[in-house]
Amino acid sequence: MTKQAEFLQGYIFHYNPYTETWAGFPRECSNDYFNGVNNKNIIKHKNVNDIIEYLKISNTKVNQINDEDGD
Repeated sequence: MTKQAEFLQGYIFHYNPYTETWAGFPRECSNDYFNGVNNKNIIKHKNVNDIIEYLKISNTKVNQINDEDGD
């Protein structure tokens, strides 16, 4: 696995064949997702690649902020 994709290890991706949508969410949100609880950390889209791209951009922004803070 490439270093760029390592951040995906903390996420679960699930396809719902009834709604034909993918969901991507952090592992700690899996109970919320599978129990139907609304959670802002659960991202849904028709295309899993769009979810991954969104997470990649979000992860970059978080890392840049942490680097600026000295974390």
